[in-house]
Amino acid sequence: MLYDRPGLKVSSKMLMLKTKPSVYWVTFVYIVAGSVIYNLLLRLVNFMPMLEVLAEKASKGELATPEELIAVWVNPAVPAWLLVAALTILYALLNVGFSFYGLKVRREEKTSFKDLLSGFEVFFKALAVLILQALIVGVLSIFLVVPGVIAYYRYSMAMYVLYDHPDWSPIQCLRESGRLMRGAKMSYFILQLSFIGWMLFNELMSSASSALFNVALPIVAIFLMPYQQITYAGFYHVLLVRDGQTPPGPASAPS
Repeated sequence: MLYDRPGLKVSSKMLMLKTKPSVYWVTFVYIVAGSVIYNLLLRLVNFMPMLEVLAEKASKGELATPEELIAVWVNPAVPAWLLVAALTILYALLNVGFSFYGLKVRREEKTSFKDLLSGFEVFFKALAVLILQALIVGVLSIFLVVPGVIAYYRYSMAMYVLYDHPDWSPIQCLRESGRLMRGAKMSYFILQLSFIGWMLFNELMSSASSALFNVALPIVAIFLMPYQQITYAGFYHVLLVRDGQTPPGPASAPS
């Protein structure tokens, strides 16, 4: 699949500069909210010591007793699993909201901090799409890695499809994503790979800030994350144009 990848990325940078409120502040709020939720999850799922004991026994060829296995799940130190599930869903839908936000920026639509919660507007369908994606990719990956990777790319546009067609079922969104991604999986992989330099730089700066200040500061991520999301949304526009559709908004991606 041929398209203007450099032009797509340049247009994303231009959109980042002129979008109000600033994409950097929206991304900062997204990172902070995601970090809070993620750290709460780590604290709630507090059975790692028991897992380490079981792993040590397994390394010695010893089998865990039924009592030890049960203790992992009913350990009094573990809070209600419903709260863990709720936070997991909140974290997932926050990511969905950020994807929707990237699409709105690409289309030069009016944006706000509230867009980070836009995933809740299609709560059940978004959740169903995420679960089906995870199940399909997970099951295929169990047998062979390659089919799982192919499935990941096949359904990578499903959430954008859901944004454009909130009345569609999750299955319809997955099927449409698969149809749009025919012959485009490698192109999307290469597009993602083109950010590898920024991603490595982000990891380097995070490690440096952790060493200096005992906290991973999102110095590069505040720029990188919206850059990626807006570019990926632009790739979705490229697919729509290739399919003969007219993407909404004045900022159609170069094809």
